[in-house]
Amino acid sequence: MQSNKSFADVENSWAKDEINELLGKGIIDETASFDPEETITREEFTTWVARAYGLVDDEADAPFTDLPQDHDHYSELASAYNA
Repeated sequence: MQSNKSFADVENSWAKDEINELLGKGIIDETASFDPEETITREEFTTWVARAYGLVDDEADAPFTDLPQDHDHYSELASAYNA
């Protein structure tokens, strides 16, 4: 799956094409902005890796005590943990 979506705030970034490609493939969440100069979190990185490698299992479970199962990225994080 790929689309022609793009983030306006990456227009002048050296990684514009790559960031927009990941957005188009559904690896990066569609939000109002990307902020290419901001540091990504461990949660974001792990979510992206799980999606990129096709690890996401909506039924995945993990022994997280600080992350509720209804969290937006629980499936991705639990799947990565299990992998």
